[in-house]
Amino acid sequence: MKTLFLFLLLCTPAMARIGETRAQCEARYGPPVEVRDNGETTVHSRAGYGVRCTYLEGKCEAIRFRKMPASPGQDDLPFTEAEQKALMEANSGGKTWTKKREDAEFRMQQWECDGLQAMHNGTLHFFTVYTSAYAVRLGTKDAVDKAANDKSDDKGSFKDF
Repeated sequence: MKTLFLFLLLCTPAMARIGETRAQCEARYGPPVEVRDNGETTVHSRAGYGVRCTYLEGKCEAIRFRKMPASPGQDDLPFTEAEQKALMEANSGGKTWTKKREDAEFRMQQWECDGLQAMHNGTLHFFTVYTSAYAVRLGTKDAVDKAANDKSDDKGSFKDF
């Protein structure tokens, strides 16, 4: 399964997902299963993954990924380091990410790359890529809390993420 996942990601062009329009995100992730915040957030489901896109002025500024459990009511599945790296590369156009901080107690890691940030929450099993402007506008703690508290039931597919 890991080999298939990496093959699918490596065979797709490295293009930024952050900055895409809602129409581009819907073309990539499928039609939304839920629309929130007066249309500023869409939730998608694709190949066992939930994807939440947040928009500002028509452009995607934050994408949160979840690996859905096999059965409803179970905890989300953890992301591997290879999956985290693939998601960061897909959203940065292949640019290098630098680890910004790590908190072993809360199982959180944060990276940055050319105006983007990424965060992995190993306790709640989500991975988020967002613009630095998004983090500043919401306040880093608010962005982390908002992402951590959203447990929508989306399912989906991972090709071209």
